[in-house]
Amino acid sequence: MATTAGSELDAMRAALDGCWNELSPGQQGFWETVYTNRVLGTRRITGRFRSYGQWSRFGALAFGAVVPALAGFSDLPVRIAAAVVAAIAVILNGAAAIFRTDQRVIVNRTATRKLLNEGWKLVGGREPYQTTPTKETFGLFMDKVIEQLDEYLAGYVTAVDRVGAGRE
Repeated sequence: MATTAGSELDAMRAALDGCWNELSPGQQGFWETVYTNRVLGTRRITGRFRSYGQWSRFGALAFGAVVPALAGFSDLPVRIAAAVVAAIAVILNGAAAIFRTDQRVIVNRTATRKLLNEGWKLVGGREPYQTTPTKETFGLFMDKVIEQLDEYLAGYVTAVDRVGAGRE
């Protein structure tokens, strides 16, 4: 059974109970706002753009399948309908490419996984933390998350905003 980002965050937060009161209000706020919101936000955006891409491609496929069926008729209204249906198919197919839904899904899914992996490293005492969570290791965690968010932004700009736009 697949886990959700929310359930993973809940499990990590439960693992932090031992040191939660030791953390400063800023560190607690970082977990509750910055980290949690980014994980859930990138997960939500991933699903949204995956759905947009799938539905636009499905619509293009469905409308595109109707065109050959209408092409055999010689009546003017049917030919106009075939042209309209073909135009809709082209627009739907192009929408996924124009809005770069695939690139957005990849960038956001990667960011979500990296952020969750960093959280699991913290609560599991894996490298670079090497111990159960403490105020000091949480500070390192905050630095790592901020680095990953910077990487996410750079990756987003590269993969989504600049691809095919002719900008340097």
